[in-house]
Amino acid sequence: MVFNSLVNFACDRKLAGYRPGKIEVQDSALAEHLSGLLVEADIQVVLRKKLRYLDEALEDLTRHLNNGDYIPVPGPLEAKGVTLEMMQAFAQAANQFYQAQLWLQLSDEDLIEIESPIVDTKLRYVTVMGHGGTDLWLELFSIQTTV
Repeated sequence: MVFNSLVNFACDRKLAGYRPGKIEVQDSALAEHLSGLLVEADIQVVLRKKLRYLDEALEDLTRHLNNGDYIPVPGPLEAKGVTLEMMQAFAQAANQFYQAQLWLQLSDEDLIEIESPIVDTKLRYVTVMGHGGTDLWLELFSIQTTV
């Protein structure tokens, strides 16, 4: 998935349109895996303990969202009950969502109802947002019904 994202990033002129010369990662297994895939493309993969610019951007975003206060965001596996398998399933679902390109087939006026026994009845409706192809997300909202 990471490799495919890099290829899409490099090939999409709206996103970037160029091949990076170096990629920095924090995970040694990912660094090793990507190094093997990218060696022929002459892209260097560097293992770092910290990703300075990413860390600074996340800290700035956190301050912005918290009225200037820095409140550290816990890692995804630090939340109670979250497992590696759950995160892998979430990443696969996100990739499938991106690959489906729903924003090309639906507008923000198309309402989607989620039919699942594990989804709270107040959170069963979404609409696909595409922002003219520059961003994409699902907008989740509650519809109050009365009988």
